[in-house]
Amino acid sequence: MLTLGSFYESGGYRDQGNKTKYYIREIPNGFILKKSDFLFAMTEQAVGLLGSSLIVPESDKFLHNQRLGLVQITNGFEWHNDFFFHQFNTRIFRSAVQSSASGVKVRHTSPKKLGIISLCFPPTIAKQKMVTYLDAVATLSANRDI
Repeated sequence: MLTLGSFYESGGYRDQGNKTKYYIREIPNGFILKKSDFLFAMTEQAVGLLGSSLIVPESDKFLHNQRLGLVQITNGFEWHNDFFFHQFNTRIFRSAVQSSASGVKVRHTSPKKLGIISLCFPPTIAKQKMVTYLDAVATLSANRDI
């Protein structure tokens, strides 16, 4: 089962090794995740976790769990996971998620609150892929000793 512990605070999938939780009963319809499904951490179990995203690495292996938001694309909206993964890990977006949260000791947000956060993004997958490529080149350049 994917849990909040399956997320890195900076985003991405974390293999929990021997801390992985397993569900051994009959699996309800709609809970088995597919490779490339996009999820959000809706609760801040650890500092910085709220709003973290991950892309499911394999099909038919992971179950959707409470306090995880599954992004479902509708109305022909064009969505490239890598672009939005980077977009949702920007300081601006993560700050907006924090602002949307409620709770004192453990902060939570909701799909409705996330849905009102404004984003600027290229309208087509082709342009989203180009931005992701340019981001990768910039990262390589920043890590290179010149």
